[in-house]
Amino acid sequence: MRIISIGDLVTDFYYKNGKLVGVNGGMTSHNIIANIAKLGLETSVCGVCGDDMAGTIAINSLKEVGTNIDNVKVIEDINTRCFHVSYQELNYKLEFTSKKRCPVCNIKKWYEESKIEPNDILKQINKDDVLIFDNLNNKNQIIIDNCNNRKMLDLGQYFELEDYNDNDILDKIKNKFDIINLNERVEKYLKNRFSIKSLGEIYNILHPKMIIVTRGKKGSDFVFDNNKVNKELSNPEVEVDPTGAGDAFFSMFISEYIKNNYIIDYKFIDSTFEKATKLTKKVVKKFGARGHIQNLYKIKKVKDACTCSNFDISLRKQIKRCNININNLETRIINAINSSAYDKLAKIDFESLNNSVFVGTGGSFAGAKFSSKLINYLYGINTTVLYPRNLYYRNNNSVDSVFLF
Repeated sequence: MRIISIGDLVTDFYYKNGKLVGVNGGMTSHNIIANIAKLGLETSVCGVCGDDMAGTIAINSLKEVGTNIDNVKVIEDINTRCFHVSYQELNYKLEFTSKKRCPVCNIKKWYEESKIEPNDILKQINKDDVLIFDNLNNKNQIIIDNCNNRKMLDLGQYFELEDYNDNDILDKIKNKFDIINLNERVEKYLKNRFSIKSLGEIYNILHPKMIIVTRGKKGSDFVFDNNKVNKELSNPEVEVDPTGAGDAFFSMFISEYIKNNYIIDYKFIDSTFEKATKLTKKVVKKFGARGHIQNLYKIKKVKDACTCSNFDISLRKQIKRCNININNLETRIINAINSSAYDKLAKIDFESLNNSVFVGTGGSFAGAKFSSKLINYLYGINTTVLYPRNLYYRNNNSVDSVFLF
């Protein structure tokens, strides 16, 4: 059994304050499959890309996380789809916009109609494979309608539904997916489109095994067997970049659903929501939709061409892992105890504090994290652990103390 994402490959270009900082593979279904691969399940991609550097990035980014790319078709004389995500610092926060046109040269490397071949993909699918879709274009629909595999749908946009009447939409979706994941925009659209008022009514007309609506920092709603569950997000993480959070969240539900033998109940939702939110808290602290599992590729400009047209890949540095040196551990501990640090800590009135930030970098981050948990446990104050760069982008008006490690 494999989990397979289906669709054209995309390469994302990331910019910060107008400067290109790196590229990586993108597209919702493929981001989901990359997350699932890192969770340890067997994954594969059925899709296409162009015979260009952007296509090389899109393929390598999936291969590096352990996803099988044997069924990715490289097509000559087309450009791989490219998406451009730009971040600007505003009031100590990163605001982002995303578009298909390059912000430097204004050229769009994006073809509209999918290039996948449905009949070829249907031949590559085994009966027990689980399929992931992120749109309902005509070619995806051929695959959806002509196989009996379990299918998952992440429906993040509604524009493609506007070309169909109500019955056509139901024909596309009803009884065809195990889990459907929506955001609030699509939920609102479906309510207006079908003149209904509740998520439960959407569930009844589309009839998946479960429907999920993600609501950002407010949490998520779930409906299964006509049971509605609301899960609130406790202690949301300070966000550096939220773009990949929804993909990671859904990936956890797909993987746990498979591990749970395709059973959905209250216990499943409770335990999986906890795991999914833990994962998304890692996602939003990194730059890029896959930043928590994969560093951005650094690229170099080629001659006078815009980097969206042609570039070279800068090889990633190989990091040497070193064993921890414990030869002098006893001496170091004694020196630490005999220093003035303990006396200074003893003078801090932790019970008078409300919001404290513990900052560490490199090897000191572990100490900052342990200390924040210990202080929270002992005194009940709100503690957050951050890298220095993340502290810079957050609103610290309510913070009354910062501890540097």
